[in-house]
Amino acid sequence: MTIKSSGALSFKDDIEAEFGAGGGERRLGKYRRDDILFTYDGTNKNLGGSSLGTPPLDTGIPTSGEIKFSDFYGKKLNLVIDYYDDTTNLNKQAAGNNTMAATWRYQNQQERVKVIGGFRDRPLGSVAANYAMTASDWQGGKKIIINVNQTIGGKKGALNDVALRTGNWPAGTELRVDVGPSGYLTGAGGNGGDASGTGGNADGGENGSSALGIEYAATINNGGVIRCGYGGGGGGSGAANDPSDKSDTDFGRTGGGGGGGAGLPAGNGGLGGSGGFNGDPPFQGNPGDPGNLNSGGQGGITFPEGGANAGPGGDGGDFNDAPTSGTKGTQDRPGVGYDPPGNAGGAGSDGKAIYYSSSSVQTASSFSGNTIGGRNGGDTTGFFT
Repeated sequence: MTIKSSGALSFKDDIEAEFGAGGGERRLGKYRRDDILFTYDGTNKNLGGSSLGTPPLDTGIPTSGEIKFSDFYGKKLNLVIDYYDDTTNLNKQAAGNNTMAATWRYQNQQERVKVIGGFRDRPLGSVAANYAMTASDWQGGKKIIINVNQTIGGKKGALNDVALRTGNWPAGTELRVDVGPSGYLTGAGGNGGDASGTGGNADGGENGSSALGIEYAATINNGGVIRCGYGGGGGGSGAANDPSDKSDTDFGRTGGGGGGGAGLPAGNGGLGGSGGFNGDPPFQGNPGDPGNLNSGGQGGITFPEGGANAGPGGDGGDFNDAPTSGTKGTQDRPGVGYDPPGNAGGAGSDGKAIYYSSSSVQTASSFSGNTIGGRNGGDTTGFFT
């Protein structure tokens, strides 16, 4: 547990008990970062790929020169959870949702946990289905640093599906989430809604998902990007029209699909409607464009003719523009021979940059660095339900 803040310290019962003895000489100097025995995982002298550089054993412990017992007052074991090295292709939702929960990764992927100093193994616990860690061998008072220094996307689904979640840690844990300059943590974009044919309602755009889930009070340092996934545009509705009671040529045109929202993965474009008829082609509205990491896709355009005015799809959302609903089709002669056009699909909602497990966790957390990305003037945080 955290070393006491005053009084006499024991080299064995306090310092070695917290930071480990290692296999080398039993001397205080080896706990300096510049000592030959000091490592970050028992082997390496740096945290390659991370944004942390070469941190000390704990904040305030000398990295070189004189070191004394009083330097260890109030100090604790530091452990880094690696979300920066993609050599094993684990930093993706496709590898499984479990790998994107820091408590699960800590417990189950030893190679992804770096023990600062390298003098002991990581203390273990057990992780429940809700990603809460129980401290069987924890002894409390550890500093956990979750370091993100690459692009990590989310999964399509609900607003509170997140790309990376902290999990809930044992009492006394000091939790940090550091997003480095190469870190880009983002939710997934929502798919665009499918358009309707010459009748019926179009589908709404799907919601974007969220970037970071905080389930234990944390210090969040954002040197990169933390951004939500954006909602998809709604599908447009089609229309059919009888130009004249005496005309034997009626016209039908179908709606355009909604554009996909920005995110990773980005939203797919919605399908254009089917079943248009008569006149000059094309009879069907275009599908919506897919989004990409930074931009929402445009809604599919339509091709009105003979008073059958099909509605285009709405655009997918991104940092600059909100997702939009599709447009409802119209008839030049409403109610003559054909039912009125159906409703267009509404826009999907944006995810959140950060989801907190509760308002108390949000209050106990702190944030510094680059502004988190929702949308200019938009809402950027929410709460798990």
